[in-house]
Amino acid sequence: MNGLLRAACGAPLRRLSQVRRQGCRQCPAVALALRRRGTIFAAAIMLWVAPVCAAPDCSAGTDRIDPRCYGAVGDGVHDDATALQQAINAAVAANRPLHLPHAHFVTTRGLNIDYGAGPTQGHEGFLLESEGATIDGTRAGATNVLTIACSGGTPEAPKGCFYFHQIGTLFVNGDTPYWVLVVGAASLADAQNSIAFDHIVVNNSGAGGGAWLNYVLSSHFNIVADTSGNAGGLSLGQVQMSTLQVAASATHGSALYIAPAYNFGNVITAPDLEASPTCVAAAGGSAHDITLTGGTIDCSTAFVDPAHVLEASGFNIGGNVRSGTTP
Repeated sequence: MNGLLRAACGAPLRRLSQVRRQGCRQCPAVALALRRRGTIFAAAIMLWVAPVCAAPDCSAGTDRIDPRCYGAVGDGVHDDATALQQAINAAVAANRPLHLPHAHFVTTRGLNIDYGAGPTQGHEGFLLESEGATIDGTRAGATNVLTIACSGGTPEAPKGCFYFHQIGTLFVNGDTPYWVLVVGAASLADAQNSIAFDHIVVNNSGAGGGAWLNYVLSSHFNIVADTSGNAGGLSLGQVQMSTLQVAASATHGSALYIAPAYNFGNVITAPDLEASPTCVAAAGGSAHDITLTGGTIDCSTAFVDPAHVLEASGFNIGGNVRSGTTP
């Protein structure tokens, strides 16, 4: 048993009572199992949790940055805000990946990944690795929970930033009148080029929106964005020449909102847009040539597109297949 505890908790333990008293700092699930079910049940889950809960490498030569090295607990209770932001800043400064293990990190304030502040000034990207981690910002209040930014530009001369990459599955939760996830500056001072989100799941239980993408070009998103509010589940501020795989909903708004800025050349494949008053709302303006293909549309109103921004085909709408240009 101690061998299993050592593997799971990353440190030798003399006796099980030590785990009961202290818990395993790197693996709260172990202590929880011991408290609830006893040693036999704990042994049964050790083999499952060990790869996830192994202690992080906090040495100076580590090839990635783990927030547990800065004091994060990840038990869904402790406020990890300071540790998370310190880890983010350290990863940016060292130009190393930020690694989030399978844990539930609570933050009571918004987090900011400004990869333009690093030694490459945003020209060589940033890697965010997640093993099914949750960033829980439901106690953060009226703020954006997670912002991806690249400082150094102005609205008149936007800074070109490249290759931000999120891999693995990452959950980001909020309860805010703002946005849970924001990519890029609202002023459009940073142009986010060739970025990729492999699998991010965003949920806002507040009055605001799920995710807002500002100035984004030639990028790829696999995103789930839901909100209980009256803003968009996913909103495109100024997204160009990008591909998006989207599942989204907005209890009192639009599952997908396309702002009247220079949104063009985007392909949205197999979207799942449901449980919203409007599935897709395109405000017109400078937006044009947005293609939606396949997927499911199931809302009170499928499309609001007075300027004919959208080209939609092959949708399943309320059990009926629809092809052709949106009205």
